[in-house]
Amino acid sequence: MDQVFITGNDKPPSSGKNILLIIIVTILILVGFLSLSILLLPDSVIQGVKSSLVSGKITLNNKVKKTVPKIPEPRDTPSDKNIAIPKSVEETSNAKSKFRSFEIVAEKDSFSSREIIVGHGDIVSINFKSKDKSYDISIPVLHLKQTIPQGESRLLEFQAVREGTFDFLCTLCPKDSPTAGRLLVL
Repeated sequence: MDQVFITGNDKPPSSGKNILLIIIVTILILVGFLSLSILLLPDSVIQGVKSSLVSGKITLNNKVKKTVPKIPEPRDTPSDKNIAIPKSVEETSNAKSKFRSFEIVAEKDSFSSREIIVGHGDIVSINFKSKDKSYDISIPVLHLKQTIPQGESRLLEFQAVREGTFDFLCTLCPKDSPTAGRLLVL
């Protein structure tokens, strides 16, 4: 007959370790599922959530309050000095779009306006002027870039065919300078 000796170090497997392992695996599965869900969301939904988080427009009952900015007209007085007011707005052959002309001045590593608001389908013309040195204006998502030598101006024209918020910046300027802004296409 075999004898089995049990010493003080021999313990049955701990069920606490198994529960901890199950919790960790469950968390990893949930994180993976959420990450995959976010990747499958349309850009418009992700952009809306990002803007809501940045603007702080989420209420406690998880409803997002959407505040749509007004597209400025030439006669408007800006409520915010960073919002570009168009120099002119003209009708186009398409009743749903307009031609909007803006002027942005770059000086002392800063843009005169840092927010341009246009309508979906609008034809946008931005006259960039450089006062004290060479600047550039880049809208990376739209693959647009224009370099403006000191004392000169350049025209950047495009049709706003995609709704959303698009960053623009000067890539020649210091990273901490206010030579950045956003284009809102409503």
